[in-house]
This record gives sequence, C-alpha cells and structure tokens, in this order.
Amino acid sequence: MGLVLSMTMGISLCEQAGLVDVMLRRFTGNVNATLLPYVIALVGTCGNLASDTCSVLVPPLGALAFLGAGRSPIVGMLCGWLSSSVGFTANLFIAGTDSLCAGITNMSIKVLLGESSTFEVDSACNWYFMVASTFLMTFIIGWCTNHLIERRVGAYHGEAVLDTNKPITELESRGLRNAGKTLMIFIVIIVAGIYVPPKLLANPKTGGVIGSLFLKGLIPILVFMFLACGITYGITVGTIKGERDISHMFGKAMAGMSAYIAFCFTAGQFTALFSWTNLGVVLAIAGADFLKMTNFTGVPLFIGIIILVIIINLVMSSSSAKWTFLGPVFVPMLMLMGYHPAWTQLLYRIGDSPTNALSPISPYMYMCLAVVNEKYDKDMKLGTFIANCIPTIFIVQVLWIIFAIIWFYLGLPLGPNAPIMLPAGIL
Repeated sequence: MGLVLSMTMGISLCEQAGLVDVMLRRFTGNVNATLLPYVIALVGTCGNLASDTCSVLVPPLGALAFLGAGRSPIVGMLCGWLSSSVGFTANLFIAGTDSLCAGITNMSIKVLLGESSTFEVDSACNWYFMVASTFLMTFIIGWCTNHLIERRVGAYHGEAVLDTNKPITELESRGLRNAGKTLMIFIVIIVAGIYVPPKLLANPKTGGVIGSLFLKGLIPILVFMFLACGITYGITVGTIKGERDISHMFGKAMAGMSAYIAFCFTAGQFTALFSWTNLGVVLAIAGADFLKMTNFTGVPLFIGIIILVIIINLVMSSSSAKWTFLGPVFVPMLMLMGYHPAWTQLLYRIGDSPTNALSPISPYMYMCLAVVNEKYDKDMKLGTFIANCIPTIFIVQVLWIIFAIIWFYLGLPLGPNAPIMLPAGIL
C-alpha cells in the first residue's frame, strides 16, 4: 500500500499540475497508434529492473499514453498491467530477479553436492534466453492488445479526453523546459551518487548497481523525481501558487485511491491468515512430491514443473518464497537426470511469470482497477478486468513453453557458461 500510494501521489501531482497533459500533447500527437502497445510492452517487460515499482508505474502511464494517442485508456491500462506482470522475469538486462533466483539455486545445488561444493550458477545464467524472451513478450502482448483486447473492451466513451491537436502555449513550453531542466539535474545527482566517489548510492561491497541503495530506494527516488518535475512545471505555469495547492493535490490523489485502501485492509487479513495456515507451502511440497512419483522425464517433466508453478503462483505471490521451497527439490532431481541447474531455474521462471496478472492476492491488480473506476469507467468490475487479460495470458504461457522446448532441442546456451545439460564431472 505504501508503494502504491507514494507513486500515485507523485504521478497525480504531475497530472493535476498539467505536466502530463502538455507532455502527451507534445510527444504523442504524431505517434503511430498501432506501435504504441509494443512500446509499452517493451518498457513493461524490462520494468522488473525496478521490481514491483513497474506494476505501479507502467499501467496508469500506459492508459495516459493511449488516451493521448486517441485510443481507449482502459486498453492502455490493460496493456501496461499485462506487460509489467506477464513478462516480469524477462529483461534485456541483468536484474535483481536474476540475482535472487541464482542465490536460491546455489543453495539448492548444495543440497545435492554438499556445502563444500564450488559449482554454482551466476546471475547471468538465464540471460541469453531472457533477452530473446523479451522480444517474444513484446510482440505477443503488443499483438494481443491491438487484435484481442481492444476488440473485447470496445470504443471508449468516457469523460476523460485529451486533444493532442490543441496548440501548446509559450507558457506551457517554458514550463516543460523548466521541468526538463529539473529532471536533468535530478538525473545528474543520481548518477553521481552511483559512480562518483564516495558512491553513496552504489553497492558498498561491489561498487555496482545490483544490490545498491539506488535500486533498494528506487521508490522514493522516483516519487521525488515526479514531485520535483511536477512542482517546477506547476510553479512556472501558475497551477501551483503555494504549499496549499500541493497539499490539495495530494488530498485529491488519495481520495481517488479510497477503494484501494479499503481493499488493502481486507486483503491484509486474508494474506496473513493464508500465510499462517502454510497452504502455499503445503501445495508446493505436495506438488513437487507428486511430480517425483510420476517418473516423468524430458519434455513431459518440464511441462509438469511449469504447470505446478502456475498453480502455486495463483495462491503464493512471492517468487523467492516459491523457489525457496521448490528449488531444493527440483534442482537436485534434474541434476541427477543430467540437466544444468540454470535450466531448472528457467523452467521455474517461465511458470512463475504469466499468471502474475491473474493472482487474486496481487495488490497491484486492485490498484489498476481502482484507477480505472476513478478515471475511466466507474462500472468496471474485477471479473471484467481479469476476463480481458485471460486470452493474452494463455497465449503468452503456451508460446513461451513452446519457445523453451524449441530452445531445448536446439541445445542453445541459456547464458554465459550455462548450457542446458550438466557438464561431465560435476556429479
């Protein structure tokens, strides 16, 4: 709830100050509307660099981008939600998810080889496959948005409109320039904090970005970025004349999230009770034991692991928690069958991502619904929101499994020094 409300305040202030409106008029007026879903899909898929922040940031901005392009903002919201959830584990870069999964995989390797083993995987062990998957996700989500989701949602007849043909005044241009200067100063300060000694925002051990204070503190950094740019623009054009105007904008932003706050109260009780019963853990262990007893090998075993992860993902949202329970079972089991731990980890990640967009315990889904109800369609219900997502999720899941099987039969490496089969001599 803290993440959602913080980001909402930042984005909403920029919107109320007029910065979002003038930016959309400046930059989306001549954009090819057909290509817009592919751009949002690419940004959302790579957004897991910012972890859960992506699920808060991309959907509402996707809605605004669609509105600026003359398309339904509800479709843009769905496109942003799917891209930030369905392809969560894919990326063009090495993200925190890669490091987290690799750490758990290495602990699972020691279950079989012992604590003294030096054999391990690194954060880049799935990188080649995930780079290719990023383009696959981008194409599928973009195509489904244009050809499936938009037809299901239909034309937009709401009150929210944006005339991209309205000329930008000199005062608005000056405000946009000042906001841009503020953004550049902000970026320079952040980059200096990462790379210029004493590197206050870098990882204190490695001096790099992974595991750095920058990534851990990305939420407040982004919030301050939105606030700085929005306030600069508002002061320039006169929509913000004092601190009372800022306070009023914050209040209006929070009023629009009242339904989401009420949901968080109820969901918090459910999540706590669900964790207390350990149902997710029981399901994970029971499913893994069942797969071991079936004696599946090869592709049927791979698909079985993915399906198990899909089922568990609907009731257990934490990716690291699921892999903590499943890794020590499946990594040693597949190593004894001759498969590299990087391949087992990859199978898990394929099952863990697409159904993120369907999980009933995901708070960000309700955030998206709350934004839709507040701004675009007050009558949309959760069932309608999910129903519009299901076809895309199904297509992504099936094609991603097929893509992985093709990769397996081609014998392509999964990442640097990460083949599919276990090298001789490891066992």
